Amino acid sequence: VVINCRSLSLQFQHVQEMFRIFVTEAETELETRQFFDFLTKQNTQARTRDRLHLLDEKLRFQVFTKIMCNEESMNCVHLNNQAYDCFHTLFLGVNNQEANVVLDQQDGTMTQVNNFSQLQGINTMWKIAIHCQEESVKEKCRNILCDLYLLTQTKNTRQKLSIQEAFVKQ
Repeated sequence: VVINCRSLSLQFQHVQEMFRIFVTEAETELETRQFFDFLTKQNTQARTRDRLHLLDEKLRFQVFTKIMCNEESMNCVHLNNQAYDCFHTLFLGVNNQEANVVLDQQDGTMTQVNNFSQLQGINTMWKIAIHCQEESVKEKCRNILCDLYLLTQTKNTRQKLSIQEAFVKQ
């Protein structure tokens, strides 16, 4: 009903409550899977970029930063592939809307990192890469971290070196 009603505006509190019901207190994996699909749902027939995602840009940013990057709500240690895929999709979407990364228009892959120091969710990405017990999630996360560092665009040699040093320290 919430999804199909055009007069109802989905608010952060609604998504937060749905997260509690469908993820934190979920009875089955199906509920969680459906919720993560809901968060990343795209309308392929959208006429404008504004209507491409079910969540508008402001709400997607809030969901990503306040739920997906919140250690109390998202447990990086026990993250499964589906939860990580949702995190990753939101990571790309939020950082693209913030102009921190550039995505390929055809397949949505990252082609360039414009502003590494402003990336939303990078600390959570590191926590997943280091602490997650699911090896396949760790591997996916490490690959994305490598891509982020390799795709960082800067002409400043000192900045490039500091980015490389930060990567090695992590």
